[in-house]
Amino acid sequence: MKDRTKNRHRGTMRYALFIGCTVAYKLPHIEAASRYVLDVLDVQLVDLPFSCCPDPSGVHAYSSDMWMTLAARNLALAEEQELDLITLCSGCYTTLKHCRELLRNNARLKKTVNQRLQAVGRQFSGKSRVIHFYQLLHDQIGYERLQQHVAEPLDRLKIAIHYGCHTLRPKQMNPPEDPENPQWLWEFADKVLGAETIHYLDETQCCGAGMREMDQARALELTERKIRQMEETGANAILVPCPTCYLQFDAGQRLLLRADRKGIIGTAVFYQAELLAISMGANPTSIGMQFHHVKPNADLLRHGSY
Repeated sequence: MKDRTKNRHRGTMRYALFIGCTVAYKLPHIEAASRYVLDVLDVQLVDLPFSCCPDPSGVHAYSSDMWMTLAARNLALAEEQELDLITLCSGCYTTLKHCRELLRNNARLKKTVNQRLQAVGRQFSGKSRVIHFYQLLHDQIGYERLQQHVAEPLDRLKIAIHYGCHTLRPKQMNPPEDPENPQWLWEFADKVLGAETIHYLDETQCCGAGMREMDQARALELTERKIRQMEETGANAILVPCPTCYLQFDAGQRLLLRADRKGIIGTAVFYQAELLAISMGANPTSIGMQFHHVKPNADLLRHGSY
C-alpha cells in the first residue's frame, strides 16, 4: 500500500489530475499554466478517464442520484490507482468533495450508489481525498518551497483576491480554510508572488456567474460592483482560484466595456497558476496569456510583449 498521506512515488508527489469541463473546453490555457507549475514542482500527474464531475448546480438540481453516482465513479477511478485527486475547478472540487463526504457518512446511500456502479465495474470506498489546486500549493507544497522557485517577483502587481463560492461553501463540507475570513490566497500573493494585496468591501460576495443563465443583466451587475470596488481601491489585477469566476470576470468585463459602462476601466483577471507560472519564468505566450479577453499589461508582468 502506498503512503496515501503524502502520495509519494519515487520521491515525487503523485496525484490524479481532475481537469473538469470548463477548463478543458473553454480555458485550456489554465490547464497549460497549471501543468507548467506542477511540473516545476516535480508533482507527477496521472490522467484518468474521468467524466464530468458533474456540475454542482444544474445536474444536482435535476437529479441528486445521478449527481452522486457520476461523482462516485470519478472518485472510484482514483481509488483504483490509490491516488488523491487535484481539481483545478472549484465546482468540481465541491461536487467531488461533497459527494465523498455524503457517501462516507451514509452507509445506506453508499450501498445504493455502489449497486449502480456495478454496471460499469466500479466501487466507491471513500479512500481518495479531493484537494483543490490552491490547497495543494498551501498544504502539500508550502509557500516556503514555492518562494524558492520564483525567478521574477511580480512586485508591480496590486492584486485583489476573489475566492468565489464553491471552494469554501457549504461549511458542512469541511472547507480547507475559514469561509468567513480566508487568508491563503492573500498570503500567496504577498509572500510568494511579492505583489501588493488590495482589500475591498465585498470580498466574499459572489461574482455573479451562478445566476448568469437565469438573468445575465443581474449577474453582470454583481460583476461590475465587485470590479468597481477593486479598481477604486487601487487593484491592477484580479486573482481567482476558480475557472468559472475567471470567465465571469474576463468575458463579463468585455461585455460591460462594450456596453460602455462608466463604472469600470477594465482589470485583467488571472487564475492562480498563471501568475505563479509567470513568476517561475514561463513565457506568457506558451501558457496562453494572449487568450485573455481583458489583456494583461505586459509591463506589470515584467514582460515587454506576449
